[in-house]
Amino acid sequence: MNGKLNEDQICFLNKCLDEYGINVKWVGRQYIKDIVEAITFDNSLLVSLNTQVYPNIAKKYKTRPVNIEKSIRNAILKSTYTDQKGISNKTLILDLVERLRLFSNEKRKGKLTK
Repeated sequence: MNGKLNEDQICFLNKCLDEYGINVKWVGRQYIKDIVEAITFDNSLLVSLNTQVYPNIAKKYKTRPVNIEKSIRNAILKSTYTDQKGISNKTLILDLVERLRLFSNEKRKGKLTK
């Protein structure tokens, strides 16, 4: 998992998570941020959440991959993002990655200001 989000991207991602009602106190929020960051720089990771991404995040936080998945699921279930039933971890992550990419593209084109 290479690459780091810049300050503007981190602020935008935090804003998105706030909009979805994912509380900063929930550990799943940090896991989501780490996963979105990884997938932003390597889209192929999206197909290997369970086999590659969750284990790498678990190693970073010294926990088990199943705990990563459960914490994210718990954050989603408690959030306001779940207007629809059955939202998966992958759906939320993909939504955040797409929003972050759109933001970054607009920022690069100079259409957004601070």
